Amino acid sequence: MSIRKSISTTISVFFCIGVFAISSFAGGLKYANPGQLGFSEERLDRIDDIVLQAINDGEIPLGAVLVARKGRIVYEKYFGEADVATGAPLREDSIFRIASMTKAVTSVAAMMLYEEGRFLMNDPLAKYIPAFEGSEVAVVNASGTSFTTRDPVRPITVRDVLNHQAGMIYQPFFSGPLADLYLAEGVAEIFPFRRDETLEAYVNRYASLPMYTDPGGEVTYGVATDVLGRLIEVWSGQSLDDFFQERIFGPLGMEDTHFFLPNGSPKVDRIPTMYTALPDNTYELRSTPEVGTELSGPRKLYCGAAGLLSTPTDYFRFCQMILDNGVWDKEQILSRKSIEMMTTNQLGAASLPDFLRILGDKTGFGLAVREERGIWDGLESLGTLSFAGIYWTRYWIDPQEELVILALTQAYTLDQSGFAHRAKNAAYQALEE
Repeated sequence: MSIRKSISTTISVFFCIGVFAISSFAGGLKYANPGQLGFSEERLDRIDDIVLQAINDGEIPLGAVLVARKGRIVYEKYFGEADVATGAPLREDSIFRIASMTKAVTSVAAMMLYEEGRFLMNDPLAKYIPAFEGSEVAVVNASGTSFTTRDPVRPITVRDVLNHQAGMIYQPFFSGPLADLYLAEGVAEIFPFRRDETLEAYVNRYASLPMYTDPGGEVTYGVATDVLGRLIEVWSGQSLDDFFQERIFGPLGMEDTHFFLPNGSPKVDRIPTMYTALPDNTYELRSTPEVGTELSGPRKLYCGAAGLLSTPTDYFRFCQMILDNGVWDKEQILSRKSIEMMTTNQLGAASLPDFLRILGDKTGFGLAVREERGIWDGLESLGTLSFAGIYWTRYWIDPQEELVILALTQAYTLDQSGFAHRAKNAAYQALEE
């Protein structure tokens, strides 16, 4: 049953109030008046109109936008209803399913262990996950009805896993007999965290099947970062959840970022309802198996590619750490040289697939990088880092302008909403100096 948007009658009451005390602090966060940091406050408020229009047009059910410059938040607002059916307003402490925005966190974790000498980039993957020893590549016949297998041109390396050139791809992103096998075996999924098994078991099962392409060639998106999550467990001797909490979320003060909420946690009420967007600008409640898993599922599989929950302010801390060369509030997470490596083009002449190029034409480790002007970019500077989640969550990190922008909603479709990009452009057009 679809839900028709009627938010226009309540939005003026329920869009959130931004907090803009001059040089004020909140839990380690710093807020400032937009004019202090080179923004026109009047022009910055155009973001309000963009998000409200997207809600009223039925493009999104709700929205949150955060803009910060030089480490200080100048705009943070929450719009619409956390539950369209009940009319409950989106809260200022709402916790979002951030999906593939998890990938940058997993890549940072890997770089932390790289600094400790746990691996080298060109080490073979099978050195750490023996199930990939003897991994093969599928060769689909001309009619597309069956496949054979062959040896890869070379072994998969850790670097391949980090930069999406490991020959691994999400099962929903292609069709044919190999995709059918992945589906039957329950691997290469966008949302594996719902499964009642460990990441080790999941990755080992995937490793027993043929890869989609040879390593080192085509950029094939997605599941490799789940494999990277398992590598982190092997290198650290900890679960991915424990490593994230101890080494990243704790030091950054990301108190509302989790794979799964604790049983009985009062934070449950802070998670907005999830919707599936329909072609006629209506929504239906999304009731697929992954929705609700963060609350009541088996809580076993820590998915490095798409599993996290977070808030705009929590994830801002993470983005600002990257912008500040690995440091947040005097806490050093990574070295300047590691940040340089993971935010530099790692693809050479290759490029990201078209559906990701609106975020960047190249990729480092876990983040897209905007290196070229063209049909895919907006007002962001060259060198801007970005990525997205499939529930229409977005972030941009612009080193040139010392700018962080986040725009989030909670709706699923592979045909992504443009509201976040319009909000991002509105933040840029407000810059006066």
